[in-house]
Amino acid sequence: MTLRFDPAGGDEFKSALRQIPGYPAGELLPIRTMLFAAGALWQVPALLASAGAAPERPLLVVMDSTPMQRDGAELKPLLLSHLRAAGWQPEPVWLEPDSTGQVHTAARLSRLLEGSQ
Repeated sequence: MTLRFDPAGGDEFKSALRQIPGYPAGELLPIRTMLFAAGALWQVPALLASAGAAPERPLLVVMDSTPMQRDGAELKPLLLSHLRAAGWQPEPVWLEPDSTGQVHTAARLSRLLEGSQ
């Protein structure tokens, strides 16, 4: 498989992401940890805890509708199920692409957060 953006590229990867249309000007890449390993899905609860998230608080899980599978199972419901089994309270936020096929998280999340106040 050829990735359009190869995370192994470090700074080159981050620079390529910043060139995507709609990427917020002047913002640094907010992803602190990227894990590429067999069984990484099962390590998500520990990664969340190490990032300071708390299992007793609701956790917004932002996803798009692109189908993904892991060992023949739908990946996104599998992740949500795993988080619940580990004691987390995931709340899925499903994003739809615009007319260009791009998914813009910032506008959708802003509307969600405004509605929760």
